[in-house]
Amino acid sequence: MNLKRAAFLLVVSGSMFLLAGCGDKEEQPEPKPEVKVGDVQKEAGQAMATAKNYTQQQMEEYQNQIEKKLETFNQELGELKVKTDSMKEDAKGKYEQTLITLQEKQMEITEALKGLKQETGEDWASTKEKLDQMMDDLQKEFDQANTPS
Repeated sequence: MNLKRAAFLLVVSGSMFLLAGCGDKEEQPEPKPEVKVGDVQKEAGQAMATAKNYTQQQMEEYQNQIEKKLETFNQELGELKVKTDSMKEDAKGKYEQTLITLQEKQMEITEALKGLKQETGEDWASTKEKLDQMMDDLQKEFDQANTPS
């Protein structure tokens, strides 16, 4: 019986030892690394460079988008000119004036796009809004001119 008792005590004491090891211990927080002014300046500079590059990419993508829209518009305007040539004289005069107006607006947008390429920051955002509105207006006028009356 002593052997069974000794084995039992050994199992109980071993279990208690394992449970004691699983107790709630306060973990010591890892020391925070020391932050130096130079580190902050370096990371801020990198963040600014990244933001500048991102903004530049956004500007270039927008400009390419507008240029493609202008190319498409120019093709459609050419098709409208051909259509105008086949019209009767009374309707032709009206469409020719509309074509002139559309071409003028297209030139204004082209000039605004050139200006947009020179802008930065808030000025760029303002010019972009203006250009968006001009493109919307041009598209509306073109759609009106292209619908049969």
